[in-house]
Amino acid sequence: SEGELLSYQSVYGGSGSLDSLDGDGDGGLSEEEFDAYTGSFASADSDGGGSVSAGELTGYQSTYGGNGSVGSIDRDGDGSISAEEWDVYTGSMGSADTDGDKNLSSGELASYQGVYGGSGSMESI
Repeated sequence: SEGELLSYQSVYGGSGSLDSLDGDGDGGLSEEEFDAYTGSFASADSDGGGSVSAGELTGYQSTYGGNGSVGSIDRDGDGSISAEEWDVYTGSMGSADTDGDKNLSSGELASYQGVYGGSGSMESI
């Protein structure tokens, strides 16, 4: 709903109305529409092959921003980015928790938001 979208945007940032994001015009956002909006793994894996190639990463970064190369994100060295590696790159706890203590400090949250965006505070999250 429009209210859920506004709530999401108030915490994580982003813009756009429900009407502008609702590609099929059904009055809601499907999982695919939401994935495309948020920059999920599914939106980056444009060929549906189950991993993100260098070309797909470049396309993603031109749309959503971000830094890094396949080489810097690909932890297992297979030359592509898996869903698990993508989670670390784009917004999982692993990418935000830079000291590895499994807790986010306000500094880590601010650093993460500086790279990936978002407007939530420690109190709101």
